[in-house]
Amino acid sequence: MQRQLARLRQRPLLPLLLLFLALALMHNWATPIFEGPDEAQHYAYVRWIAREHHLPPLSDAPSDIAQEVAQPPLYYLTAALLTAPLDDGDLLHHLRHNPGFGYQGTLTGHEDKNMLIHLDEFRGWDRGVFVLHATRLVSTLFGLLTVVAAWGWGWELFGTRHGALTVAAMVALQPQFVFISSVVSNDSAAAATATASLWALTALWRRGPSLRRLLTSGLLVGAAAETKMSLLPLVGAAYAVIGLAALRAEPRRRRRAIVRAWLSFSLPMAVLALPWYLRNFIVYDDPLALTPHLQTLWRYDHPIAWRQVLGYLPMVWRSFWGAYGWGHICWPDAVYWLLFLLTVPPFLLGLRSLRRDPLPFGLALGWLIIIACLLLRWMRVVEAPHGRLLFPAIGAWAALMTAGLSSLPGAWRRSLLGVMAVLAALAPGSRILATFAPPRQLDAAEAGGTVLLYGDEARLQAVRLPERRLHPGDDFTVTLCWAALRPMTTDYTLFVHLLGPNDAILAARHTWPGNGRYPTSRWTQRPFCDGYRLHIPDEVEAPMRYPVEVGLFEEERGLRPVARTEEGRVVAPPVVGGIIVVPEGPPPPPRFPLDGIRLGERIALRGYDRPLTATAGSPLTVTLHWEALGAPGESDVAFVHLWREGDPQPLAQDDAPPRGGWFPTTLWQAGDRIPDTHILHLPDDLPAGRYPLWAGLYRAEDGSRLPAFRDGTRLPYDLVPLGTVEITTKE
Repeated sequence: MQRQLARLRQRPLLPLLLLFLALALMHNWATPIFEGPDEAQHYAYVRWIAREHHLPPLSDAPSDIAQEVAQPPLYYLTAALLTAPLDDGDLLHHLRHNPGFGYQGTLTGHEDKNMLIHLDEFRGWDRGVFVLHATRLVSTLFGLLTVVAAWGWGWELFGTRHGALTVAAMVALQPQFVFISSVVSNDSAAAATATASLWALTALWRRGPSLRRLLTSGLLVGAAAETKMSLLPLVGAAYAVIGLAALRAEPRRRRRAIVRAWLSFSLPMAVLALPWYLRNFIVYDDPLALTPHLQTLWRYDHPIAWRQVLGYLPMVWRSFWGAYGWGHICWPDAVYWLLFLLTVPPFLLGLRSLRRDPLPFGLALGWLIIIACLLLRWMRVVEAPHGRLLFPAIGAWAALMTAGLSSLPGAWRRSLLGVMAVLAALAPGSRILATFAPPRQLDAAEAGGTVLLYGDEARLQAVRLPERRLHPGDDFTVTLCWAALRPMTTDYTLFVHLLGPNDAILAARHTWPGNGRYPTSRWTQRPFCDGYRLHIPDEVEAPMRYPVEVGLFEEERGLRPVARTEEGRVVAPPVVGGIIVVPEGPPPPPRFPLDGIRLGERIALRGYDRPLTATAGSPLTVTLHWEALGAPGESDVAFVHLWREGDPQPLAQDDAPPRGGWFPTTLWQAGDRIPDTHILHLPDDLPAGRYPLWAGLYRAEDGSRLPAFRDGTRLPYDLVPLGTVEITTKE
């Protein structure tokens, strides 16, 4: 055992490679099929080559491959070669899509994060699913090669085992890179070929342009150009480094040395890289295949402004460190802030290495800047705030980080690598499986009784709404617990609506149950619960109690199962509860303030708004400004009357629970300020003159008025005077 430990100490890269492999395999296992970014298209490219034995055409490209048909083929050729003997049973044509999915990145916030339905997959892998997971191992292989290349480049840059291991560890433990190396994607191949090319060019500069180093550099740079178009600038960088290295020859031999070096580099590079670009030029008159590459749903109609691009940089930062699935399964914001604080100081300190060793570290910084600029330019054209597109420069980033960490206490390096390792280890379970797994099935008692029945098919057993008061602009979650009454053949869409006055739908969530993971055709009689997040619009009126309705409907025909109680009473609309929305600050003060007016024990009238004049036959709007001195606890009706002295009945009136019943007194709490608008419709034949207005409250239960007081003295008839209004007649 001691001998084995000694060998591991002599080869510290091996444990790191094994750790990276274990993390990548965990991500591979946890991530359902095609839930990596563009994974279905990358996989279709691989299977096309494996079956057809040639590259897919750029024009009239297969729809399964879509815009990825424009990607250079090295990754796909490698994956096809290694997986060609495997038969996936035409996996791509036996998929079940989630209709609620239709977005990428971190630009949207709802919970439908699965592109496909994975219920059968979570119960066990069939042949096709196994082949997809096996194909992912090609990405893991390229990820391992990236770590090895980072190790080698670290040796060239720092000349120490510690420096080499730190560079390799920065790559191997980078959480998002581990994830990308576990799904079918050419990003890990781009990272591997680019990092290996930078290693070869640094060795060539340090040790001289020997024929072997030139040929090796040519092969690696050619492989990079054949992996991703964003790596083409490596060709120019290689010619610059080789030219500078050849200048070290004797003055009279420099020209010949540069030409020979360039030719030695160009031959293997051209053999690998040129066929793809020549084929595109000759056959399609489009050497870079930019036309099909831009045929994506995420392309903007017109390039966006640089200001908008810069606004997406926080998303780039998050997705560089950890944005799983299609880029929308993230860590809490505090994690990204912690990574920011741990990485920015060493990166800035690492820039000082340019003074110590200008060309190698200048090559690293320059390559990082080139890749970053290409990403920003791409983001002007396509909605693509994806940090993974920086991975061709992950080795350069790791090298600069290592240079900076060497100037900081060792605890800083250990803390950073420790945080990265913990995130990479936790992600498969706490981020990926927790998002994609179907809802946990419960025992009947756990879900509660019956709220509503929908037809003879589904039972809503429990509803949980936030008990706290909310504000305009807040998000809130509606938790629903369901069970099937019998097996269903229809896949119903679930809707959750926040309703407002006049049947308005203020917020809505339409999805398959389980947030797209658990279609009704797969329900059992065992209940399950899940939550749906809605956003309260900023402009909603407050304070108000807004009802929440929940139902099912058939997408194609728009038919809804009738909602009813267990006793058989139809409930339409199917309202299951409500939320209370209150303003964050006090309402504007009343135009006409009142002092010392109290109705009952717990309600005060602080003032009112009304016009000074009105016209017969027109509406008169009066707003009462109530304040709750405590919780009234009973349902009261507010009234405003235009009542001339001596008349037996009001000339005009409006009696209604406060805010038209949308915020009744039963919901009031001490300190609430409630503006309550009443509209009086003045008779057409009302004579001109001055008319007094009166207000008050009466109990809904028996119609008895609440006693009204001014400074402790009870007012006559429990009426609060609101002054007089001048009424004019129509001309």
